[in-house]
Amino acid sequence: MKHIANFIVKFRYIILLLFVSLCIYSVRGMSQVKIEYSIASYLPQDTDTKQALDIMDEEFTTYGTARLMIRNISFEDADRIYEEIKEPDGVKSFSFENTEDYYSRSCALFDITFEGDDSDPVSVAAYNKTLELLEGRDILISTSLIDTYADDLQSDINFVLLLAVGIIIVVLLFTSKSVGELPALLLTFGVAARFPSAQSVL
Repeated sequence: MKHIANFIVKFRYIILLLFVSLCIYSVRGMSQVKIEYSIASYLPQDTDTKQALDIMDEEFTTYGTARLMIRNISFEDADRIYEEIKEPDGVKSFSFENTEDYYSRSCALFDITFEGDDSDPVSVAAYNKTLELLEGRDILISTSLIDTYADDLQSDINFVLLLAVGIIIVVLLFTSKSVGELPALLLTFGVAARFPSAQSVL
Protein backbone atom coordinates (compact mmCIF):
# COMPACT_ATOMS: atom_id res chain seq x y z
CA MET A 1 0.00 0.00 0.00
CA LYS A 2 2.88 2.30 0.83
CA HIS A 3 4.43 1.62 -2.59
CA ILE A 4 1.19 2.67 -4.31
CA ALA A 5 1.06 5.88 -2.27
CA ASN A 6 4.68 6.67 -3.08
CA PHE A 7 4.04 6.01 -6.78
CA ILE A 8 1.06 8.39 -6.81
CA VAL A 9 3.02 11.11 -5.02
CA LYS A 10 6.04 10.70 -7.28
CA PHE A 11 4.07 10.84 -10.51
CA ARG A 12 1.28 13.14 -9.29
CA TYR A 13 1.68 15.62 -12.14
CA ILE A 14 1.53 12.90 -14.78
CA ILE A 15 -1.56 11.39 -13.14
CA LEU A 16 -3.23 14.80 -12.93
CA LEU A 17 -2.41 15.49 -16.59
CA LEU A 18 -3.82 12.10 -17.57
CA PHE A 19 -6.99 12.79 -15.59
CA VAL A 20 -7.46 16.21 -17.21
CA SER A 21 -6.90 14.67 -20.65
CA LEU A 22 -9.55 12.01 -19.99
CA CYS A 23 -11.97 14.71 -18.79
CA ILE A 24 -11.45 16.72 -21.98
CA TYR A 25 -11.94 13.59 -24.08
CA SER A 26 -15.12 12.75 -22.16
CA VAL A 27 -16.57 16.23 -22.60
CA ARG A 28 -15.85 16.15 -26.33
CA GLY A 29 -17.38 12.68 -26.55
CA MET A 30 -20.60 13.75 -24.87
CA SER A 31 -22.01 14.94 -28.19
CA GLN A 32 -21.64 11.38 -29.49
CA VAL A 33 -23.70 9.88 -26.65
CA LYS A 34 -27.32 9.59 -27.75
CA ILE A 35 -30.36 8.45 -25.80
CA GLU A 36 -32.21 5.56 -27.41
CA TYR A 37 -35.80 5.43 -26.18
CA SER A 38 -36.93 2.43 -28.24
CA ILE A 39 -35.99 -0.98 -26.88
CA ALA A 40 -36.91 -2.50 -30.24
CA SER A 41 -33.96 -0.74 -31.87
CA TYR A 42 -31.62 -3.20 -30.17
CA LEU A 43 -33.23 -6.18 -31.90
CA PRO A 44 -31.50 -7.64 -34.99
CA GLN A 45 -33.31 -6.84 -38.24
CA ASP A 46 -33.75 -10.52 -39.13
CA THR A 47 -35.70 -11.44 -35.97
CA ASP A 48 -39.43 -12.11 -36.21
CA THR A 49 -40.16 -9.65 -33.40
CA LYS A 50 -38.33 -6.80 -35.13
CA GLN A 51 -40.01 -7.49 -38.47
CA ALA A 52 -43.43 -7.66 -36.82
CA LEU A 53 -42.85 -4.35 -35.02
CA ASP A 54 -41.76 -2.69 -38.29
CA ILE A 55 -44.92 -3.90 -40.04
CA MET A 56 -47.09 -2.64 -37.19
CA ASP A 57 -45.41 0.78 -37.34
CA GLU A 58 -46.09 0.96 -41.08
CA GLU A 59 -49.70 -0.26 -40.95
CA PHE A 60 -50.96 1.26 -37.72
CA THR A 61 -50.64 4.65 -36.05
CA THR A 62 -49.89 4.43 -32.35
CA TYR A 63 -50.91 7.74 -30.85
CA GLY A 64 -48.95 9.22 -27.99
CA THR A 65 -50.71 9.21 -24.65
CA ALA A 66 -50.36 10.75 -21.22
CA ARG A 67 -52.11 10.26 -17.90
CA LEU A 68 -51.92 13.16 -15.46
CA MET A 69 -53.13 12.87 -11.89
CA ILE A 70 -53.58 16.08 -9.92
CA ARG A 71 -53.54 15.55 -6.17
CA ASN A 72 -55.22 17.64 -3.45
CA ILE A 73 -57.81 19.24 -5.70
CA SER A 74 -61.58 19.58 -5.54
CA PHE A 75 -63.75 18.25 -8.34
CA GLU A 76 -64.91 21.78 -9.17
CA ASP A 77 -61.31 22.97 -9.64
CA ALA A 78 -60.46 19.86 -11.66
CA ASP A 79 -63.48 20.38 -13.91
CA ARG A 80 -62.55 24.04 -14.40
CA ILE A 81 -58.99 23.06 -15.38
CA TYR A 82 -60.37 20.46 -17.77
CA GLU A 83 -62.55 23.06 -19.48
CA GLU A 84 -59.57 25.41 -19.83
CA ILE A 85 -57.19 22.93 -21.44
CA LYS A 86 -59.38 20.24 -23.03
CA GLU A 87 -58.78 21.38 -26.61
CA PRO A 88 -55.13 22.47 -27.01
CA ASP A 89 -53.44 22.10 -30.40
CA GLY A 90 -52.06 18.62 -30.93
CA VAL A 91 -54.54 16.85 -28.63
CA LYS A 92 -56.82 14.23 -30.20
CA SER A 93 -58.91 13.53 -27.10
CA PHE A 94 -58.92 14.65 -23.48
CA SER A 95 -61.05 12.65 -21.03
CA PHE A 96 -62.29 13.64 -17.59
CA GLU A 97 -65.63 12.75 -16.00
CA ASN A 98 -67.43 12.90 -12.66
CA THR A 99 -66.85 9.23 -11.87
CA GLU A 100 -64.61 7.32 -9.47
CA ASP A 101 -62.43 6.34 -12.43
CA TYR A 102 -61.48 9.99 -12.94
CA TYR A 103 -61.97 11.60 -9.52
CA SER A 104 -61.48 9.99 -6.12
CA ARG A 105 -60.05 11.03 -2.75
CA SER A 106 -59.26 14.58 -3.86
CA CYS A 107 -57.32 13.28 -6.89
CA ALA A 108 -58.28 14.01 -10.50
CA LEU A 109 -57.12 11.85 -13.42
CA PHE A 110 -56.80 13.28 -16.94
CA ASP A 111 -56.44 10.89 -19.91
CA ILE A 112 -54.88 12.56 -22.94
CA THR A 113 -54.40 11.15 -26.45
CA PHE A 114 -52.28 13.22 -28.84
CA GLU A 115 -52.61 13.58 -32.60
CA GLY A 116 -49.15 12.16 -33.35
CA ASP A 117 -47.07 9.24 -32.17
CA ASP A 118 -44.72 9.16 -29.21
CA SER A 119 -41.93 11.13 -30.91
CA ASP A 120 -44.06 13.49 -33.03
CA PRO A 121 -43.11 17.15 -32.34
CA VAL A 122 -46.81 18.07 -32.38
CA SER A 123 -47.52 15.61 -29.56
CA VAL A 124 -44.49 16.69 -27.55
CA ALA A 125 -45.41 20.38 -27.94
CA ALA A 126 -48.99 19.71 -26.81
CA TYR A 127 -47.72 17.71 -23.84
CA ASN A 128 -45.34 20.47 -22.79
CA LYS A 129 -48.08 23.09 -23.19
CA THR A 130 -50.36 21.06 -20.93
CA LEU A 131 -47.65 20.87 -18.26
CA GLU A 132 -47.18 24.63 -18.46
CA LEU A 133 -50.89 25.15 -17.82
CA LEU A 134 -50.69 22.83 -14.81
CA GLU A 135 -47.55 24.45 -13.39
CA GLY A 136 -47.64 24.74 -9.63
CA ARG A 137 -50.04 21.82 -9.20
CA ASP A 138 -49.20 18.62 -7.37
CA ILE A 139 -49.20 16.22 -10.32
CA LEU A 140 -48.06 12.70 -11.17
CA ILE A 141 -47.35 11.84 -14.81
CA SER A 142 -47.35 8.65 -16.85
CA THR A 143 -46.66 9.15 -20.54
CA SER A 144 -45.44 7.27 -23.59
CA LEU A 145 -43.94 10.45 -25.06
CA ILE A 146 -40.30 11.35 -25.25
CA ASP A 147 -40.33 13.93 -22.47
CA THR A 148 -38.45 17.11 -23.43
CA TYR A 149 -40.07 19.26 -20.76
CA ALA A 150 -37.08 18.72 -18.46
CA ASP A 151 -34.95 20.84 -20.80
CA ASP A 152 -36.77 23.91 -19.48
CA LEU A 153 -35.35 23.21 -16.03
CA GLN A 154 -31.74 23.60 -17.19
CA SER A 155 -31.40 27.14 -15.85
CA ASP A 156 -32.58 26.01 -12.40
CA ILE A 157 -30.16 23.09 -12.49
CA ASN A 158 -27.27 25.44 -13.33
CA PHE A 159 -28.15 27.62 -10.34
CA VAL A 160 -28.19 24.61 -8.02
CA LEU A 161 -24.83 23.47 -9.40
CA LEU A 162 -23.27 26.87 -8.77
CA LEU A 163 -24.61 26.82 -5.22
CA ALA A 164 -23.24 23.32 -4.70
CA VAL A 165 -19.81 24.34 -6.02
CA GLY A 166 -19.70 27.23 -3.56
CA ILE A 167 -20.55 24.94 -0.66
CA ILE A 168 -17.98 22.36 -1.77
CA ILE A 169 -15.25 25.00 -1.97
CA VAL A 170 -16.02 26.24 1.54
CA VAL A 171 -16.00 22.69 2.94
CA LEU A 172 -12.72 21.84 1.19
CA LEU A 173 -11.05 24.98 2.52
CA PHE A 174 -11.75 23.82 6.06
CA THR A 175 -11.10 20.10 5.60
CA SER A 176 -8.21 19.85 3.12
CA LYS A 177 -4.77 19.28 4.56
CA SER A 178 -2.98 20.45 1.43
CA VAL A 179 -3.59 23.19 -1.11
CA GLY A 180 -2.77 20.67 -3.83
CA GLU A 181 -5.91 18.71 -2.99
CA LEU A 182 -8.22 21.56 -3.96
CA PRO A 183 -7.77 21.60 -7.76
CA ALA A 184 -7.92 17.80 -8.03
CA LEU A 185 -11.05 17.48 -5.89
CA LEU A 186 -12.77 20.48 -7.50
CA LEU A 187 -12.06 19.07 -10.94
CA THR A 188 -13.45 15.67 -9.92
CA PHE A 189 -16.61 17.12 -8.37
CA GLY A 190 -17.07 19.58 -11.22
CA VAL A 191 -16.91 16.95 -13.95
CA ALA A 192 -19.19 14.57 -12.05
CA ALA A 193 -21.80 17.30 -11.40
CA ARG A 194 -21.75 19.25 -14.64
CA PHE A 195 -21.16 16.44 -17.13
CA PRO A 196 -22.83 13.31 -15.73
CA SER A 197 -23.13 11.76 -19.20
CA ALA A 198 -19.34 11.87 -19.49
CA GLN A 199 -19.26 8.87 -17.16
CA SER A 200 -20.55 6.68 -19.98
CA VAL A 201 -17.60 7.73 -22.13
CA LEU A 202 -15.08 7.12 -19.34
